[in-house]
Amino acid sequence: MSKFIIFAHPRSGSTSLARVLGEIKGVKMCIEPFHPSFSIWYPMEKNYHKLINDAKSMKDALNEIFEKYTGIKVLSYQFPEKIYFSMLSNKDYKILFLTRKNLLDAALSNMIAEQTKEWHRSDNLSVYDQLKPIPITKIEEWIKCVDGTNNTHSKFLEENRPNEYFSLYYEDLFFEDIKTNANTLQRICSYLNLPLPPTESIEKYMIPANSKINRNELYKKLPNYEEIVKHFSGLG
Repeated sequence: MSKFIIFAHPRSGSTSLARVLGEIKGVKMCIEPFHPSFSIWYPMEKNYHKLINDAKSMKDALNEIFEKYTGIKVLSYQFPEKIYFSMLSNKDYKILFLTRKNLLDAALSNMIAEQTKEWHRSDNLSVYDQLKPIPITKIEEWIKCVDGTNNTHSKFLEENRPNEYFSLYYEDLFFEDIKTNANTLQRICSYLNLPLPPTESIEKYMIPANSKINRNELYKKLPNYEEIVKHFSGLG
């Protein structure tokens, strides 16, 4: 059983991946230990966002965290590149590098979550009835930033840990066919030296229909949805 890091950008499916892997016997996941609010969410934990400021403090924090956990989920925006480079280059941990091909969907998902404060699956569908327009420029800036960060980290991994990390896309993870999801997880678990999660966990976290939210219908609730589609279709 390998110690591992899920390294991802926001709205890439990283929480669902972390949760399904956390269902494997013997695996204990830590989700976003570097988030500024981590020690508020979990009062027994340290505020690593304040404690980490260089390569040494990152290494010390990882040593401490992995004394308790098997894997962690980390989002790419929470520290500067140099600090993350020290984490990604640490060969004590295997890296799952998770990104999303459709960054427009990721941007809309992120900005809707910012409006509603609903960051994960929720039964409270009424919060999506009063969505406000999202400026085109804000979407463009988000996509440019995330794409640039993804490219930077991808290049670093390829140059410093070639054939030692596992790169995957959101679009490769979530299918209605459980066999397809299980096959993808089998490759991930083989890389991590882990058994597969239980079938019911794969169904719960990996099948889109089990979410009460239809993302395509949700985006249409944005008052300027047609403007957004027209603008970004024109760029494609």
